[in-house]
Amino acid sequence: YCLTTDEYGVIRLWSAATLGVWQPLLLGPMLDQFGYWIMVPGFSFVAVVLSICLLMLIDETEQQYHAIEKEKDEDKQNDTKTWLDGIIAYQDGIGRILWAEGWLSAVFYWTLFIMGGSTALVGFLVFLFWVEDLGATNSLCGLSVAVTVIFEIPLFYFTGSILRTFSLPYLLILAGLSYAVRVFVYTIVDSPWQVLLVEPLHGVTEAFFRLALIYYAKRCAPEGLQTTAQGLGHFLRDLGRVIATLVGGSVMEHFGAVTLYRAAVALMLFSIALLWIVYQLHPQYHDVLAPITDEPQAVDGDAAQVKAYQGRKEAGTSEAQRIESGTRERGGKGTGGDD
Repeated sequence: YCLTTDEYGVIRLWSAATLGVWQPLLLGPMLDQFGYWIMVPGFSFVAVVLSICLLMLIDETEQQYHAIEKEKDEDKQNDTKTWLDGIIAYQDGIGRILWAEGWLSAVFYWTLFIMGGSTALVGFLVFLFWVEDLGATNSLCGLSVAVTVIFEIPLFYFTGSILRTFSLPYLLILAGLSYAVRVFVYTIVDSPWQVLLVEPLHGVTEAFFRLALIYYAKRCAPEGLQTTAQGLGHFLRDLGRVIATLVGGSVMEHFGAVTLYRAAVALMLFSIALLWIVYQLHPQYHDVLAPITDEPQAVDGDAAQVKAYQGRKEAGTSEAQRIESGTRERGGKGTGGDD
């Protein structure tokens, strides 16, 4: 649940902050000292914490679930559509998302796919390159994560200001250029410590990529399909990750890491160049994709949305209590009859 784009950034930065603390201060030194088996108790601890959090949410979620299910039952009685109609409508919605702004939308999602694959090569394989080819230690790998979030945290904090400054194409172009510069430097350095000089650029890539998805969903996605638009973007990004990891491992093994990462840079530059060309050739997109300046400030927008959310929550809770009370009354009558 996110109130505004400003609020999203504030929430998201905590993920970057915890990652930046855990990797360099704990995980990296522990791997150097004890080996990879030390990750087992760490995963177990996280599993326990997440389980406790889920248990704390069950009661509230169950009450809202009963209220929602009752509404669904009432809707089904008045709905004559078949499951096939639902599938056709869903496919039509996907098509409308992918072609909401014509070729620009198609190239936008293509760029997300390429960006997902390219960043996966760094996120999943670059430590192998650093350790085996550059002689990096696990502690250095952990420290690099802390350096990446140096830029990521403030960028997420100023999410609203960024969206009010940059248009959609330039968010992805800056994300792609930051990736290209950073990864190309990987292939020319002599010391593993030199990679730390460009690691802050990861913050630009990660933050601007996610903000571009928010932008597209808010400005370009058809009404009622904003969440689906973001989900589709994450799906294509993750699909790119799967394909890039499978192909990238083979390329690294047969042709070397330098060839792999320079090819990734070339593909990224091609994608953002294509996005820029399509944007420039279609001036009608310029007004639609201008920086977001019509969103209310977080202070004003939050109050109204929090009030609306609390109203929905109270309505769901009271409805669930009414249903539960009716169930108990029926159960009590049944028990009296048996006696």
